[in-house]
Amino acid sequence: MVKQMLAIIAGYIAIALIIMLIFTLAYKLMGADGAFKSGTYEVSALWIGVSIFTSLVAAVIGGYITTLLSRDFKAGVGLAVLLLFLGLFNAYHQDRKDGATSRQRAGDISNTEAMMNAREPLWVAVVNPILGAIGVLAGARLRQSSGG
Repeated sequence: MVKQMLAIIAGYIAIALIIMLIFTLAYKLMGADGAFKSGTYEVSALWIGVSIFTSLVAAVIGGYITTLLSRDFKAGVGLAVLLLFLGLFNAYHQDRKDGATSRQRAGDISNTEAMMNAREPLWVAVVNPILGAIGVLAGARLRQSSGG
């Protein structure tokens, strides 16, 4: 049980690090004007595409790592459930936030300011954890079928 919990934590950390790294690089490449709609903190279609792709790839890797470390597909299922729960919880609270999407953005902003103020459509906040859970299960299954 402890081994499975540690594997789930390791998989979750891997997902978080991959997402943080790719989002940081993507923001540096796109800049504020590529990541957001003009003059707002609403994310652009390009950013949504990068977000969905990154989340899915990171989830597959996280599921693979979790199953590799735990040697048990059930740990991958545990990570998938955790991601789904946390993601949908986040989506629920994002929907409850005040009207930050109406705030105006002036020029270039730091990566930190972008992260704190970015607003994605609710459908993205709901779809990402679902795809994340599917990605984790795919990664766990991939590891299991490759000899684990």
